Amino acid sequence: MTICPISAAPVIKLRGVGKKYQFSKSTGRNTDIDLANLWALKDVSLDVRRGEILGIIGRNGAGKTTLLNIISGILSPTNGRMEAGGRVLGLFNLGVGFQDELTGRENIFLNGALIGAARKELENKLNSIIDFSELGNFIDMPLGSYSQGMRLRLAFSIMVNLEFDILAIDEVLAVGDALFQSKCFQRLAEFRREGKTLVITTQDMLLIERFCDRVALLNHGLLVFSGEAKEGVNIYYSILSSEKFFVAPLENKPKLIESTKKWSEDVCNWGKQLGTNEVAIDSARFTNRLGFISNKIKTGSYLKIKVRINVLNAVKNPHFGIAIFREDGVYCFGPNTVFDGHDIPE
Repeated sequence: MTICPISAAPVIKLRGVGKKYQFSKSTGRNTDIDLANLWALKDVSLDVRRGEILGIIGRNGAGKTTLLNIISGILSPTNGRMEAGGRVLGLFNLGVGFQDELTGRENIFLNGALIGAARKELENKLNSIIDFSELGNFIDMPLGSYSQGMRLRLAFSIMVNLEFDILAIDEVLAVGDALFQSKCFQRLAEFRREGKTLVITTQDMLLIERFCDRVALLNHGLLVFSGEAKEGVNIYYSILSSEKFFVAPLENKPKLIESTKKWSEDVCNWGKQLGTNEVAIDSARFTNRLGFISNKIKTGSYLKIKVRINVLNAVKNPHFGIAIFREDGVYCFGPNTVFDGHDIPE
């Protein structure tokens, strides 16, 4: 299939968008923020082009979901304006409005109506929705008999089979087991080839770099960067590092050092639970290019891993290896002395 090129004309226009949430003032003694005037977004101006996949990134509370809700038409901005050229669907809280006593088939029409789909469209898309969900005969059983995974598959299938020009996705890029998740990502790739516009938020920066054409980085409600995905991710990690490590107040440094020692001890204790106890890990630490200890790593950064081993008994032809996994358990990299051609004497 021919991939539709990204249009130069914007399909979403944000001009000076701000959003203020108004709450009753708290009387609690520990309240540090005036919640009566909480600005979730401040003066955000941004264009999203037709056929583009834009990732919105930032820390929790940065304003990502608020911005998606404004793009989807769920919220109206307090200041500024937002224009969207086409039908917008929002993939947020999957399955909201589902009724347990109704069948899966009946819930398709109920959920579709709640998100604004006409019954005629739902009838035309019914077989596609059911086929994509892979629910088989369960589609005519009460939703109360479904597992959580089955409910999510049905909800996701409804959203990705309806007609839209712009799809806004808040965190939920894929659901179900590994095979169904692969199917979800294949469908999103199809949208890209069809020239659909996707606006997504996720904390998976690896996915952002691989999947998005561009990113918008929010920090405390402000748009601080808009541009190439990898550069935006690196700036995001710099913000995290500066806030947590490099500009930490002097009185917090002992806590940081102590937490790093605790992490090293945990690694050593974990190593003692495995193997034949002929060798033991005495210490382990990560250092950056400047030689400072850090337990936070970003893509493309320099990393040195220092592991001290205590050999309790003679080992013939020893080999050393390290496996690196992401926080969600996905394997990233695993150097070892065998593959690198290093012979270690007994």
